[in-house]
Amino acid sequence: MKKFLIIDAFGLIFKSYYAFISRPLTNRNGENTSAIFGFFKSLVGILKKEKPDYILVALEGAGECFRNKIYPEYKANRDEAPADLKSQIPKIINLLEKLNIPHIHKESFEADDIIGTVANKFATEEGKEAIILSSDKDLMQLITDKVFMYKPSKNSSDFNVLTPKAVFDEIGIKPSQVVDYLALIGDASDNIPGVGGIGPKSAVVLLEEWENLDNIYNNIDKITGKVKEKLLKDKESAFLSQKLATIEKNIDFEFNIEDFGIKPLNIKDTKQLLEDDNLKSVILDIEEYNLKIFGEKPEIIIPKEEIKPKDLKLVEYKLLFKEDDLKKFVSDIKETGYFSFDLETTGFDFFKDSIICMSIATSKMCTVIPFHLSLFQQGEIEFNITKDYIDSTKSLLKTIFEDESITKIGQNIKFDIKFLKTFGIETKGDCFDTMLAEYCLDASHNILGVKDLSEKYLGHKMIRYEEVVGDTKKNTLQDVPVKNLVEYSGQDAYLTYKLHEILKEKLRESKKIEELFYLIEMPLMKILIDMEYTGVFVDKDYLFILSSQLESDIDLLNTKLQDFVDEPFNPASPKQVAEILFNKLNLPPIKATKTGQSTDVDVLKKLAVIHPFASILLEYRTLTKIKSTYSDSLPQMINSVTKKVHTTYMQTGTQTGRLSSKDPNLQNIPIKTEIGRKIRKSFVPTEGNLILSADYSQIELFLLAEFSKDEHLFNAFNNNEDIHSKTASLIFGKNIDEVTKQERTIGKTVNFGVLYGQGAFALAEDLNIQRKEAADFIDKYFKSYAGIAVYIEQIKENCRKNGFVETHWGRKRTIPEINDKNKLRQANGERMAVNTTIQGTAADLIKIAMIRIFNKFNEEKIRSKLVMQVHDELIFDVYPDEKDRIIMIIKESMENGFDFKLQLKTSVEIGQNWGDLH
Repeated sequence: MKKFLIIDAFGLIFKSYYAFISRPLTNRNGENTSAIFGFFKSLVGILKKEKPDYILVALEGAGECFRNKIYPEYKANRDEAPADLKSQIPKIINLLEKLNIPHIHKESFEADDIIGTVANKFATEEGKEAIILSSDKDLMQLITDKVFMYKPSKNSSDFNVLTPKAVFDEIGIKPSQVVDYLALIGDASDNIPGVGGIGPKSAVVLLEEWENLDNIYNNIDKITGKVKEKLLKDKESAFLSQKLATIEKNIDFEFNIEDFGIKPLNIKDTKQLLEDDNLKSVILDIEEYNLKIFGEKPEIIIPKEEIKPKDLKLVEYKLLFKEDDLKKFVSDIKETGYFSFDLETTGFDFFKDSIICMSIATSKMCTVIPFHLSLFQQGEIEFNITKDYIDSTKSLLKTIFEDESITKIGQNIKFDIKFLKTFGIETKGDCFDTMLAEYCLDASHNILGVKDLSEKYLGHKMIRYEEVVGDTKKNTLQDVPVKNLVEYSGQDAYLTYKLHEILKEKLRESKKIEELFYLIEMPLMKILIDMEYTGVFVDKDYLFILSSQLESDIDLLNTKLQDFVDEPFNPASPKQVAEILFNKLNLPPIKATKTGQSTDVDVLKKLAVIHPFASILLEYRTLTKIKSTYSDSLPQMINSVTKKVHTTYMQTGTQTGRLSSKDPNLQNIPIKTEIGRKIRKSFVPTEGNLILSADYSQIELFLLAEFSKDEHLFNAFNNNEDIHSKTASLIFGKNIDEVTKQERTIGKTVNFGVLYGQGAFALAEDLNIQRKEAADFIDKYFKSYAGIAVYIEQIKENCRKNGFVETHWGRKRTIPEINDKNKLRQANGERMAVNTTIQGTAADLIKIAMIRIFNKFNEEKIRSKLVMQVHDELIFDVYPDEKDRIIMIIKESMENGFDFKLQLKTSVEIGQNWGDLH
C-alpha cells in the first residue's frame, strides 16, 4: 500500500530548536542554525526509514486564524518565538522550495487543518496510508486504521507510532473522542478553556459512559454531584472548546495527488546554502538518500570522490599481524616521532572489557592490529591469535607508547589510554587530543565527535558504526567481515591524524589558546585518567540502610499527599499532579507548557507558600530522586574487580570550562541539604586512610573582587572580612557587627544573584520578597560596589563587540545570544558572558592547582591520591603518615604562584568520610 508522509512543519522546527537550546548550533557568522539542522536531519531520516511515495510539509497560514474570530483568546497565552528561531523559518521554507519538497499553507488556517484535509482525502478517498509526523496531541483525532501518527521520541531520533489502540492505551479513549476530550479538559497550550474542574480522569469516565459531548449534555440529569455542577456551569465553554479543538478536514484547495510524488532532493541548488550554514552533514544525508532511493544501493556508502577535498589523500588500511611487519612499522614510527591511534573494544568498562583491535596511523599509512580471536573465525584469513602473539605484540607496542619522546595523537584519547593501562601498556610522553583541541578553540563548539570534525575540517564522511555492523541490537564489531572492520577502525586513526595536522595549526593562531591546550587541558587529561582509574570506595552497606530509610520517608510523604484527595493518584505523574493542584485544590496556575500546566520545581516552590500539598510534593520528589540516583544506583556502579566506583570526568561537558562527570554524576549531589550530606557520607577512603577535602573560599566572589578592583569588595577580601556580612551592611546601611543572621543570608543571596546575572524578578522569588524591594537591594548593591557595575558592563560590551568572552587564561566562548533582537535571549546572553568570565576562570584555576598537586605528588613519590573533583573542591584518599606534608603541598599549590593582587585562601578538612566534612 502506498504511503503519504505529512509533516507538521512548525512542530518539528520548534522541537529541533529547543533540542539544542543549551548549546545552539551556529554558522560562521554566529547565527543560530539549530532548527534548520534538526528539521532537515529528521525529515531526511524519516524519508530514508519509511520510503514514502508522497510527501507534504504543512505550514501555518498567514493572517488571522478562523479560530481567533470565534474566540479572540485562542493561543493568546503563547510567548513570541525567539528572534533567532524566527529568522530560521524563511531559510527552511526556501530550502524546501529549492529541494523540491512540496509544502502548503492556507490563509486563515493552521497547519493542523491542512494535515487533516490531506490525510482525510488520501486515506478515505484514495484508500492509501497516511503518516503524520508530529508531537501535537490535537492530531490524534485524525488517527484511523489508515492514518498513523509518528511522534518523535524525547531522547532519541526514533519515533513512537500511534495507532487507534496506542491512543486508547495512552489516554483511555478512541481517536474519534479526542475532540470531546479536549472540549472537557481544555488545552493550556492553545488556551482552550474546557470545563473548569474537569480533568483527564473525569473526562475519560464521562466519555466511556456517554461516548461524546452531545450525549453527555443530553443525559446531564443522570450525572450527579460536583461533576454535574461543573458541566452545567461551563456548558457554553465546553461547546466552544469543541469547535476550537476540531481540526478541519475539508479545506477548499486544489489537490492533485501527483503534485506530492517523491522525487530526488535537489542538492545542486541547495548545497551552497547548507554549506554557508555549516550543515555539511545534512548535505551528506541528502546525497546518501538520493543514492539509496534513486540510484545504486551499495553495502557501505562512502562517497569519497564527491566530498573529499583535493588535499585529503586516503591511505590504504592494512591488517598487520606478522611480527616482522610490525617491527618494521614500529621502527618507522620511532623515526617519525608521533602517531595517532584508536581502539575498538568489546565495551566501555576498562577493567572488564577487552580490546578487539588497535589502529595506528602516520602520514603515509595506517595499520590495524588484531587482538580478538573471533575476528578470524569467518575463514577469511588463516591466523591464530595466541598468548605468545599477544605478548610479543604488546612488547613491541610498549616501545612506542612508553617512549616519552614520541607524541601520541587520539580522539577522546583518555578512553583509549585507560584500556591500554589495563592491558599492560603505559602511555608516556606528550599526547594530542583532537576533541580537546576543538573544545579549546571555542568552548561553545558542541559537535566534537571525530565524524563531525572530519566532515567539518576534511569534508569527509566517515563510515558509521551502524553501516558496518547492521543490526546494532544483534551484532557487534566482532561479527563483521574483517575487511569491513579494518576500514572502519583504520579510518578513525588516520582521519584523527589528519585532523591533528589542521587543529595544531589553528591552535597556533592564538598563544593563549595554545597554552590553554598544552599547559592546562592536556596535562589535566592525564590526571583525570589517574583519578578515574584509581576510583573511590563507596560504603555499600551504609547505602542499603539509607535506601531503606528513604523508602520509609517516601512512603510517609506519599500517605500525606494522598490525604489531600478523595481518590488515589501517582505523585510521579505530572498530569495527575496538575489535575490535583489546579482542578481539585484550585491553586492558581503559574505557567503553561505545550502539554498543560507546569508542575516543575519553580512552580511548586511558589505554590508551597500557599498550600502544604506543594511543599510535601517537593520533598517527595527530592527524596525519590536522591534514592533512585544515588542510594539505589551507587551500589550498582561499584566495579566488581576493584570494589570501587570509577566516575568518568568530561573535559568538554560544559561551555564554561568546568568539569562534569557521569556514572556517577558527582557534581549534582546536593551540597547544602542534610540528605546530600548523607549521600556524601557513603564515600570513604581506603581502609586505614582518611578523606581530605580542600576547596577555595568564595572563589567566584574573590575573582570578581580581583578583576573589578572594586574598593569595597577588594578591601573586604584583603582584610579577611565576611563577604556576605559586608554586603548586608552596605545594602542595609549599618555596621558589619550589627548585621543579623537573616540579613547576612540576604547579603549572600544578593552577592551570588548579581554574579549570576539575576534581575529583580528572580531575586524577589529567591528571597520571597516584593519585586520593588529586590530592585532596591540590587540598586544599593551597585551603588555600594560601583566598580563591579563598571566591570560587568565592560564584559557585556566587549562580548557584544567581539561576539565572545574569554577567561583569565584565554578560554574562549562564543555567545551569539548577546546580540539577539529578542530581549529575553539577549539578557540570557549577558548572563552567560559574565558567568563564563568568572566561573570559567575559577574552573581554569582549580585545573592548574590539580596539575601542580599531581606533579608534586609524583615528584615526592607520595602514595596518597586525588580521587574526586567537584567544582572548586578536591577530595583526596590520604595515608595518615603523609597528612601533614600533603596539606602543605595542597595549600602551596592552590594559594601561591598566581598573578593576583589578592591572596587566595583554601579550606582544608579531614575526616573518616566525605560527609563528615563541611
